[in-house]
Amino acid sequence: MQFIWWGFLFIFALLRLSDFRISDKDLLKKLEINNDPVSVNYYKYQGYNIRYADVGSIEKPLVIFVHGAPGSLDAFLGFLNDTTLRKKYRMISVDRPGYGYSGFGKPLTSIRSQAEALLPLLKLNNNPAKPLLVGHSYGGPIVVEMAMLDPADIGALQLVGAAVDPSHERIFWVNHLLEWPPFRWLMPASMKVANAEKTTHIAELKKMTGNWGKIDMPVTIIQGVNDDLVPLKNAYYAEDKLKNARVIMKIYNNTGHLIPWLDPDYMKKEIMKFPSHSLPLASRQSVN
Repeated sequence: MQFIWWGFLFIFALLRLSDFRISDKDLLKKLEINNDPVSVNYYKYQGYNIRYADVGSIEKPLVIFVHGAPGSLDAFLGFLNDTTLRKKYRMISVDRPGYGYSGFGKPLTSIRSQAEALLPLLKLNNNPAKPLLVGHSYGGPIVVEMAMLDPADIGALQLVGAAVDPSHERIFWVNHLLEWPPFRWLMPASMKVANAEKTTHIAELKKMTGNWGKIDMPVTIIQGVNDDLVPLKNAYYAEDKLKNARVIMKIYNNTGHLIPWLDPDYMKKEIMKFPSHSLPLASRQSVN
């Protein structure tokens, strides 16, 4: 029993070395390809310095990526460096408050506040088409909230394994345990932020339930049947709530929660349809 306990502590000590982030210098090195315009920038929001990476000509249609928990903007490096996407789009990926270099380790558990923190990115758009917002996992409800707050400045949403259904949000006993010392000390800062978001997520999602009708733009929902973190019912919940949106459902039978890394082409294929003014009113498709 003592061996198991010390093993448990050792694993947590190793986790403290992980921070899920990359420095500005290393980030620029990874992004500087093909002589495309690339920059790493910051702006202030209520005590946070929000960091974002900006790739591509400002005249192109804008795609904004919002990561899950834990994570940082480099979760979407594969998309930012995709040569096909770069030819067509300007792309921005942002460190959400509490992650990466946006107030690292300082939780902001309010989904509304998270969304408000990212709204200034919409003002960076220089293309006639309104931006496409892509949210994965916990980033899903944040882009949904952004669309609730400012539907006039957003062109479309892509929700990927989005944790939006309060009745199917999974909070485990260990999430509550990790809020106690010394477990909080042992966790890396990014995991502390993620756990704080996790334990408040149901209450935050319930605050959104009456506002889904404000979203009247095209929304693509991408979901893996084998998603053990965000159950499939989240996708159907979003479809049901989006009464005034043009919804396209893509349910993949052969993937789980890690679509941005294991099956990025599922997302890329749908991104490449943006901007489009001829999306169907509604469709549901199961893909093998």
